[in-house]
Amino acid sequence: QFVLMHRRLNRCMEVVFFWLNEVVFPFDTMQYPQRRISSAWNLADTTHVIGFSGTDDNRFLLPYQVNQIQHADEELRATNGKMIDLVLSCTQKVHQVVTTKSAIWEILLNDCFELKVQALIDTGGLMAGSKLDAVVNHVATKLKVADCTFKGFVYYSTDKERWEVFEVTTGRTHSITRSTLSACDCFVFFDESRCRGTDLKLRRDSSALVTLDKRLTKDKFLQGCARMRQLFPGGQSLILAGTTEVVTKKSKPLEVLNMIVENGIKSVERGLPVYVQRARDFVSFPKPVDDNFELNEMYSKSIVQNQSFHLYLDSFEEVVGTESAVLKEAAAYARSIGNDVDVAGGIGAEECEKEVHAESEQEEEREVEVTSQSPRSQEDWDYQLVFNDPNRLFGPRFHQLSDLIKEYGVADMNAIRWSTNVFCTLNFWETIENAKGCSGLSPFLRLVDPVMVFPDGRVVLISLFELDNLLPLWWLQSRRPGVSIDHVFRLVSKCPELGCWSLPVSTETLVSLKLFRGDVKYELEKEKRILRQMLQDLDRPVDSMKELLSTRNRLSRYEKSDLAKEAYLFPPGVSIDHVFRLVSKCPELGCWSLPVSTETLVSLKLFRGDVNYDLEKEKHILRQMLQDLDRPIDSMKELLSTRNRLSRYEKSDLAKEAFLL
Repeated sequence: QFVLMHRRLNRCMEVVFFWLNEVVFPFDTMQYPQRRISSAWNLADTTHVIGFSGTDDNRFLLPYQVNQIQHADEELRATNGKMIDLVLSCTQKVHQVVTTKSAIWEILLNDCFELKVQALIDTGGLMAGSKLDAVVNHVATKLKVADCTFKGFVYYSTDKERWEVFEVTTGRTHSITRSTLSACDCFVFFDESRCRGTDLKLRRDSSALVTLDKRLTKDKFLQGCARMRQLFPGGQSLILAGTTEVVTKKSKPLEVLNMIVENGIKSVERGLPVYVQRARDFVSFPKPVDDNFELNEMYSKSIVQNQSFHLYLDSFEEVVGTESAVLKEAAAYARSIGNDVDVAGGIGAEECEKEVHAESEQEEEREVEVTSQSPRSQEDWDYQLVFNDPNRLFGPRFHQLSDLIKEYGVADMNAIRWSTNVFCTLNFWETIENAKGCSGLSPFLRLVDPVMVFPDGRVVLISLFELDNLLPLWWLQSRRPGVSIDHVFRLVSKCPELGCWSLPVSTETLVSLKLFRGDVKYELEKEKRILRQMLQDLDRPVDSMKELLSTRNRLSRYEKSDLAKEAYLFPPGVSIDHVFRLVSKCPELGCWSLPVSTETLVSLKLFRGDVNYDLEKEKHILRQMLQDLDRPIDSMKELLSTRNRLSRYEKSDLAKEAFLL
């Protein structure tokens, strides 16, 4: 009966609305007038609170019933300082992870084997998102190299909830308790969740790569470093690794540690308002708290940015009062440790404050003043022609996307080679009056959503107004082959379950739709090749792509995306840049694709006072440049003196080449 009802009524909007109102919404969007709130304060509300923590960074935010006991032994009280001193003295260097077109986890594993470390300790979560099977296969390939001394790969399987060992000789995986190999014979991977409380015996002289994140705190970092149980001078050692967002090539361990300590301080500062809120919830428990979901109640109260924490507490006490001794004690304690602390937020609705905190942490808003415009009324047209004689609509009603972009001059999208199969209606394109006279049409572009797909592969973007008029006609025609109406996100998706793979749309058309929609992921090699062809005429592809994503409010997704990598491959016709970027070997600096010969680069490096020439071709050119000098050593020293770099000359590549002459 349900199948019969669905077949007959699945396109009846009255039935759909009835189902939503009576079944879906009451269950999935249910709201209760009252709630009870509990937290760690309630768990600690007992006379027998006993616990242990290896770090004390968060001791300021513990429930008021819990106190961090300072041990009487001076040596134990000095654990923090001793651990920091060990990290500083046992850190070999700070390594910058240079991101390329490969996935970050692949680059990180490759760096581990190049640096010859035994363990990867992922405190920074750089391996997050990687599939364990892919990681195991990648490491297995590295282990089979002739000069690799590791006999296996130790990792934690979340599916089987145990530590496992991949053995190179047999190609099999066993539990670490049943394997003939021990951890000291293998390459070991501590994922982010295993950076605490895991104890594996590694080689006494081994080193580990410890990943960093821009929000990494001291407790998490030191816990990860402590996986190296024999960390002392002459024993095990560390290499700290982070992306360009976190470290530079010249970063020192002390600078990294200062950043980590600062993150811990900021974490405590962000937790102070939460501490006070938890005290209020604890006092009110188990009394239910009334919830008011009126928009005026939730969002009308102002959210003050960066106000003093003391002012925050004053407004808090004014709203909730401090009749309770616990609440009064918690407020006084928070006031005592919150000196010189600024917080974001007011005493508004809790959900509203959560949204403000989340937005401030995830993105930086850019305010852009947009000229006021009048919206354009959409025009009706003969929708029946879509199903009876669609060719009459192409030209008068359906316009090519590339023609409209050229005519209206939207952002810097004119030079992009859009597919000739992508069309749109004027109702979709013109959202404001006097659109042609507006130089800044980009902020008013309509979202790319409903689309018509014709049997010959042409697609037409339409507005929601047109969709409402076309759907009843399309439902009547749905049993006959012809035009299809769907959503673009289903059309460009790689999920066959969404049911759009049978539509006659070419990959070129899909890539154009994805780019115009603001998508940043292009995983298939064919998609990337088409994308490169589309962008090859742009003068400044990176800026153009950022401008395009800004119009779609998706600029935050650009960094490290497939689109960013492909746009990066296209340099502008004339480039203005720094010489240090031009002569650098770091692909991230973006100058390797510029048409500069090696002879030119060597001349720039020598005139600049560089002393390192690693490539054999560079050394050969350098010898040719210096061969006519009577006293090459003195001449090079004279040149470096003018650049104030004479101290770098000894034992350098330049010194060796000058000496040979």
